[in-house]
Amino acid sequence: MTKGHTKTVVSIAVAILWCTSLPALGQQAVKPGAAKAGSAAETKSSPSSSLAATVMKLKQIRVKDLDTDVPMAAKPLLTKLKQELSVLIQDTLNKQALRGTNPEELRTQIVSRLKSIGVAVAEPQTVSDSGPADTADHPFGDLLGVTLETPDGFPDLLVATTTVSIPCGEDSSLYVFNKHSGGWELLIEQEINDYDSISDAQGSLGYAVGPADHSRPFFVVVATINPWCTSNWQGIRYTVMRAGKTADQPAILFSTTDTVYLGGDEKYRITVTPDGFTMKFDSSAPDNSDEISAMKQVKYKVSGNKVVERR
Repeated sequence: MTKGHTKTVVSIAVAILWCTSLPALGQQAVKPGAAKAGSAAETKSSPSSSLAATVMKLKQIRVKDLDTDVPMAAKPLLTKLKQELSVLIQDTLNKQALRGTNPEELRTQIVSRLKSIGVAVAEPQTVSDSGPADTADHPFGDLLGVTLETPDGFPDLLVATTTVSIPCGEDSSLYVFNKHSGGWELLIEQEINDYDSISDAQGSLGYAVGPADHSRPFFVVVATINPWCTSNWQGIRYTVMRAGKTADQPAILFSTTDTVYLGGDEKYRITVTPDGFTMKFDSSAPDNSDEISAMKQVKYKVSGNKVVERR
């Protein structure tokens, strides 16, 4: 995952598309109204009770090679898995014995709990890693990454990411927790659910946390690249949000899409500034250039609930 102020680290993994063979752009980065599979009471009473079963059901789903459509059977299970992982993470954070534990040790506890129910977690990859995850034999159900980090300058925040496998790539989700006297509270939940094509998932997810603005709380920049089976030319979406009325309805300040070239050394980089952020990524070269791609840098100012590009 991308983290902190100047890094773009990825747990594997902000969402759009480009390429004549791909569908049109326009999927929202957040779908607050998406239904959550499974009853809240059932999930919260035992975070790991059905998680292993959900994984096994996903692993039984097969698709044809290079098939980019998401089977109907997989949609509710993907949503359910994300929610079960989120609940397990929050449950672990709020265990009395783990209060005050650093993020690395907390992640170890989360991975250990998953391992105890037969769910393995792959080691994190970085945004510079190339190529989709190799899950051709069982494209759904692998847990490709779990990260847990304290953003630089925000000691009372924890940002968790989870990454699950899909055909030709992965789908990541992001959760921001805030520490208070009673434990850790979920402030922001950023998932994509119930999508028809793998291109709508959140691949190569990265993030950065920016400073508060007067009476406004911190903001989060989330970037993703759409998964696809072919081509180094894809789409990147980046979205700016703050905590909203509920965790699953963050306040979206800004969202845009662009073309990204994946043949370089680094997919993208997010850098937080004192009053905004900068996005840097390989994109289309000018028409009069002999190069295939060119580095693009876009600077933004975040003021209140407005995000303005600096010219």
